Amino acid sequence: MDDISNTFAEIIFPNAETCYKSCVSQTILLFSLACVKLKFTKL
Repeated sequence: MDDISNTFAEIIFPNAETCYKSCVSQTILLFSLACVKLKFTKL
């Protein structure tokens, strides 16, 4: 089972660091958008 999940992970995430960076950048982007929406609603 571990061999299958490891292979699966390698197919889905060929580079874990790239995946992590993209996840972080997406989170920052969503957070920024939320802040912008908050500012516009307060105006």
